[in-house]
Amino acid sequence: MTPELNIRIHGSFRILTESGEDLTPPLSKAQGLLLLLLSGPDGSRGRSWLQDRLWSDRSARQGSASLRQTLSVIRKSLGQHKDILKSNHRNVSLDTSRIILEEDTSLEFAEGLDIRDPEFDLWLAEQRVRRNRTPRAPVSEVFIDNGARQAPLGRDGVILTCRGDGTDMADWTAQVLSDRLFQSLSECAHIDVFRHSPGQTPSVEVGQIALELDCLHISPDSIGIRLAAIDGLSRRQIWSGRCRASVHGGPPVDELEVLRLVSRAVDAVAIDRTRPESSTDRADALMRLAIDKIFSMDAVEIADADALLASAYEMRPSPLYLAWRLQIRTIQRLERHVSDEKRLRDEGKAFAAYAVETGGENSMILALLGNASLFLFNDPAASLHFAQSSLERNSANAMAVWAASSARLYNGDAVGAYRDATRGRRIVMHSKRQFFWDLQLAATAMVLGRKEEAQSLLETVTLVRPSFRPPLRYLLALNATEGREDSAVHFSDRLKRLEPDFSPLRMFEDKTYPASLVHRTNLIECSRVTAIV
Repeated sequence: MTPELNIRIHGSFRILTESGEDLTPPLSKAQGLLLLLLSGPDGSRGRSWLQDRLWSDRSARQGSASLRQTLSVIRKSLGQHKDILKSNHRNVSLDTSRIILEEDTSLEFAEGLDIRDPEFDLWLAEQRVRRNRTPRAPVSEVFIDNGARQAPLGRDGVILTCRGDGTDMADWTAQVLSDRLFQSLSECAHIDVFRHSPGQTPSVEVGQIALELDCLHISPDSIGIRLAAIDGLSRRQIWSGRCRASVHGGPPVDELEVLRLVSRAVDAVAIDRTRPESSTDRADALMRLAIDKIFSMDAVEIADADALLASAYEMRPSPLYLAWRLQIRTIQRLERHVSDEKRLRDEGKAFAAYAVETGGENSMILALLGNASLFLFNDPAASLHFAQSSLERNSANAMAVWAASSARLYNGDAVGAYRDATRGRRIVMHSKRQFFWDLQLAATAMVLGRKEEAQSLLETVTLVRPSFRPPLRYLLALNATEGREDSAVHFSDRLKRLEPDFSPLRMFEDKTYPASLVHRTNLIECSRVTAIV
């Protein structure tokens, strides 16, 4: 079938016939809907998926009605070509055989399109990162010309209500724990926390989440704690959790179960809120999307995350975004995603210098500085300094515990490193980023000679993140040392697919190769590894 329409998706969105007639729908959301379809498998998307991207702030019934109206607008614009657009009660699709896409990547994808829906904004930002891979400005230029940036963004907000049961211990625990929540939320994202008195209905605005904290003195030596996060406008419950903590003369805010509960609450509100129905902070929404991509451990996704954080920084010049870009440079070095280590270090040093200068009191920034000091700049002493400062600032920050474990390991304290890794893993248990702490615990177990524990953890990590390279390296070495030739060859082949220049010998002889633990544990024998593989 001969194509009938030319659709330009870079620069200003346009639909043109072969004769040059412009059939572009006048409504921005109609153009956005067509872009969503064109990016889908075979030009098709589910109706509910489209509603979630274009009308995420409306009820299902309102979104469905708006979708029907928008489809009608598109068909009217297409005129005699309207049957290119098809729909049923489940899906909407385009007949892509009758369309030619004009893609000029020198222009911005969907330039000037303004939908003003947070879900669509996130989708559009990700598409622009993937489709417009133009070189960014040199890192030295990141910190200049602030006056040319957009006006300051609005910040998301949390309305925090803390309630005790009238007993001194429960009431005091509620107050102290709310302080911990405020600190963790403000360090992980740009969130304003507003305290609200119990017994009154809070007044909420767009971009606000209601966070409810209840403490109950259930026995002389224990307190029950419940947290719930609720979207302020829709009243849809986003997350809830509870725990029981022992009382030893004071509020149990540093008990492991309480730290885990706080970590889960902060993740739900500040990090994992991937469907921000009421978010007004577009820069932090990009950061949340970027963090999700960072922990995919996929080279392309991590590169996308870097560009998303660069876009977030252009909106708001925050040291937190630069610290996460520093973490990306650290991962890219360890994962060997980028061959030019000098460039990674130079860019990392620029990010680190600015983050220290402007965000040196933020526990998350300090933790990421600790990771980079160790794995990117090869400075174990600085790593321990930043990690300890991060922990002193906020002991509930699981990333601070991870950084402390790594720093202790490379400063000769394997027992302390194992203790911190165990604690950090228990704080993040059941989160989607637990694998990262599993790897750290495996590393410390290897150094302490805990072979079965290390092997089990590494195998678990590879199931969750198959392309994550560090566990593959150590599983190769452990299996070869134990004489399990088939398993060793299997892991070697997987590494060679990820790293064409990989060889087992390189792990032992190339001092720049990121597998230093093979020299720190007595569980691995170089000769057996190189002989088998």
